[in-house]
Amino acid sequence: MAVLLGPAGIGLLGLYKNLQQSLSTFAGAGISFSGVREIAKSNEDSYSEKTARVAYTIRSLSVVLGLLGALLAAMLARSLSNWVFEDGSQIVGVALLGIAIFFSVVAAGQKALVQGFRRITDLGKIQVFSSLISTVLALGLYTWLRQAGIIPVLILTAFCNLCLTWYFSRNIEVVSTKLSFKEIFAEAKPLVGLGLAFMWSLLLVTVVDLFINSFILRELGINSVGIYQAAWATSGLFAGFILNAMGADFYPRLTASQSDHPEMVHLINEQTKVGVLLALPGILGTLAFAPWIIKLLYSADFINAANLLPFLLLGVFGRIITWPLGFVFLAKGAKGHFAVIETIINITRILFVIILVKKWGLLGAAIAWPLNYLIYFLLMYPLTSHMIGFSYQRENLLLFLRVIILIVLSFISIHAFPTFWDTGAALSILVIGTAFSLRSLLGLLGPNHRLVQLIHKLPFFGL
Repeated sequence: MAVLLGPAGIGLLGLYKNLQQSLSTFAGAGISFSGVREIAKSNEDSYSEKTARVAYTIRSLSVVLGLLGALLAAMLARSLSNWVFEDGSQIVGVALLGIAIFFSVVAAGQKALVQGFRRITDLGKIQVFSSLISTVLALGLYTWLRQAGIIPVLILTAFCNLCLTWYFSRNIEVVSTKLSFKEIFAEAKPLVGLGLAFMWSLLLVTVVDLFINSFILRELGINSVGIYQAAWATSGLFAGFILNAMGADFYPRLTASQSDHPEMVHLINEQTKVGVLLALPGILGTLAFAPWIIKLLYSADFINAANLLPFLLLGVFGRIITWPLGFVFLAKGAKGHFAVIETIINITRILFVIILVKKWGLLGAAIAWPLNYLIYFLLMYPLTSHMIGFSYQRENLLLFLRVIILIVLSFISIHAFPTFWDTGAALSILVIGTAFSLRSLLGLLGPNHRLVQLIHKLPFFGL
């Protein structure tokens, strides 16, 4: 896609994706996320009447909210085009984006049921098949239409995702039930109450992303937006699956243990440890080979994105550590605390970006990311400690120290040595970090796990 669209096209695509996510989040009212909590909290099987009523409500509301989202995009098309794209050239595109928003909101409702019942394998299949189908559609349409294919791609990929989520959600057997409008309204009240807090948090993130890209467009031009998007997407490659797993499995587990604070503390420590160990090789590998990765995944036109990657990766590390803490508020239903913290941290992010972009250009936008997560950690840790008595286990503190040392050494080697030696030094650190992560993860799985037994049989891996 980078070859077909170029930096300007990738920048335009990024702006449209940000806009779609923002409007879908607003239209969805957080129902899909609060629905996961309600289903997970009940500790009931799919044949219970209560679970069936929640499932019916989520499905019905998601259709209504999706239609409202599509209508909103059409009504605000002119204003959004002027604000996001600086002119009215994208009015038709924004209006048509409403179709993708409708599909996205309805799909989110279907996916909430799959996630609430912890059908983790099905969630994985949805993600894999959706990615494969989207890639094929995107390559075909961009080859044919170039930038004119952006809106058709967004609509078709959203529709395919809806089809996949519907297929897997219909396999969940629930009691057949029909609710009147009044009954749906009654069931929806607790969902909407917590859902609005979810919506506010997610809307802040998506709107801030949209603001940052639009700000870069105004300050530095559309090509800079494309380069920033390339660095942003690449930095998240090795963390995305970890964060998705937190939302898919860890969040329902934490919600089910909301009254058992020691168990919640244990789950957070466990999730943080696994997340850091899984992400470490990817972070070190991206640091070591940033220019080659950018050229491979994008093109030589995006090479400046490699300069942004080290700072964005520091932010990724901070994100993996802090995300499990944020789920405490969601699991406990502390919507007020959650909304306030998310508001503060997104305001600080905007301020960091505005100040640093004006000072250092595009590099400033990257530096703002790790600084923001440092502030987030300083806010979250004392609050979760007060709420559930959370503290990191000594083992995790030692893990953080080792990982930080490896990342800092890799970061320094890239900037301190000549071109040939910096890659060699970073590669050596990558090998050490990967071996450390592998040994630690295998230790968590235990000697009887089939993956551990398989690796034992490989040459040089007699652990």
